[in-house]
Amino acid sequence: MTSTYRKPLVFVTVGGDHHPFDRLMQWVERWLSDEGDRVRCVVQYGTALPPAGAECFDYLDHDALLGLMESARAVVSSGGPTTLLEARRLGHRPVVVPRRSSLGEHVDDHQRLFAARLHTENLVVRAEDEPAFRDAVHAAIDAPRIVTPRELSTEGVMRIGRLIDETAGFSTNDRTGSGGQSRDLSVTMLP
Repeated sequence: MTSTYRKPLVFVTVGGDHHPFDRLMQWVERWLSDEGDRVRCVVQYGTALPPAGAECFDYLDHDALLGLMESARAVVSSGGPTTLLEARRLGHRPVVVPRRSSLGEHVDDHQRLFAARLHTENLVVRAEDEPAFRDAVHAAIDAPRIVTPRELSTEGVMRIGRLIDETAGFSTNDRTGSGGQSRDLSVTMLP
């Protein structure tokens, strides 16, 4: 039997939203029942039911989340923009399962819109159903990193920022949010 820590790490996160994301947890559990012997899977499950076969945490602090992302061969996430940006910054092309408002997973479908847009830009792999999820996770394990963190450019970060603005309905010249509040569009690059 292979040591747990020699197996590729798949990190799954539902983010910090209070809505349960049981659909993704069920997909992970079924996938692990078939593939769990070949991977180590760590799951941050929030308010959902934790999947059997994984190391599970309801929530993780930011440093722990980043550490798991950095160690992972594959990152699976809901469509939360911050998590996706962190995964990209660490060199991943994350597998994204966006939450659906029609299933009570979120208040609206902004994650679906954002994930669709990032998918068309080849920045993420969107998985809207279980077969697509399984295929995307297998592909991510087999070809895990797209770039090393140092290869990421300011232009790449700005590109994702523009996509967020466009998805949210802001023009690239619009520096105010709803209610006319000023928006800070500056970007700080980390070493």
